Amino acid sequence: MNETSPIWLLGAPFSGSAWVAGCLHQHPQLYALPQLDLLLADTIGDALKVFELGQGTHGQGLRRAVAWLMYQRQDDQGIRLANAWLAERAEWSCKQLIELFAQTVAPRRLVIPDDDAALRPVAYLRIQAISPQPQILHLTRHPWSQGVLLHQWSREHVFIPLDYKDHSFIPPQVEPQLPWFAANQNLLNWRAQWPAAQSAQLRSEDFESNNHEAAARLCQWLDIQDDPAVLEAMRDPRDWVFAQPGPTLAPAGLDAEAQARFSDRTLALAEQQRLDTALPWRADGQGFADATLALAEALGYAQRV
Repeated sequence: MNETSPIWLLGAPFSGSAWVAGCLHQHPQLYALPQLDLLLADTIGDALKVFELGQGTHGQGLRRAVAWLMYQRQDDQGIRLANAWLAERAEWSCKQLIELFAQTVAPRRLVIPDDDAALRPVAYLRIQAISPQPQILHLTRHPWSQGVLLHQWSREHVFIPLDYKDHSFIPPQVEPQLPWFAANQNLLNWRAQWPAAQSAQLRSEDFESNNHEAAARLCQWLDIQDDPAVLEAMRDPRDWVFAQPGPTLAPAGLDAEAQARFSDRTLALAEQQRLDTALPWRADGQGFADATLALAEALGYAQRV
């Protein structure tokens, strides 16, 4: 495995990618970036056009990354400098940009989180173009927990991606298990095409509970330090420069979950992690679909975690 190639942290929306990326950044041999959204296009210029047309926060993480890596700034002037820097390199491929980021943080190794790419099969081709032998961390979360969090978030936002909705209802209803199933099934399909050394499953629950054993297994898989001091440092990502909101011109840059504010009731409900009962976000009393249950079992989720 090429030790200079990025590690891709991929999962379904609301799988906890920001928290896990921040934890990985605490390792002295890893360097985590915010969400770059570069798998939406092949060149910087095309990516900037996609960001301009988008209705969300796409591109803010990329601008924050450039502001920090090139100028050591996380203020509005840094974002202005980043905008100019990217515009001047509009003809660059996204691969060139990621290679530059990798050289900039060397000898640490890039970790690139993305909780949207697994919903788009074309992202698989772009990852392969950037990293011919990609190393993927397949981040998972229990479908109940993911669903509870995504549902509350959706109630507070006007723009909801179409693939989050069940269009058998009129009007369409947000159904969190749809993106959960699509993303995780896509990732399993991708992983089946690679040698085992190129991909591993990582449960966000293990990192959220400060599970040193899970961190140690991950370090061993990546062939990096796993001594107790390093594992202890990986418990808390809050001093990661991207963990805090960005400046006015780019306040986001992480997954939607990291920017949300969940009520105590929602967090308590998310911890129940049921598979055998009616879903709290559905008005029709239905539970998980059979396909969702089968995939949850394949990913190692039993009745309770």
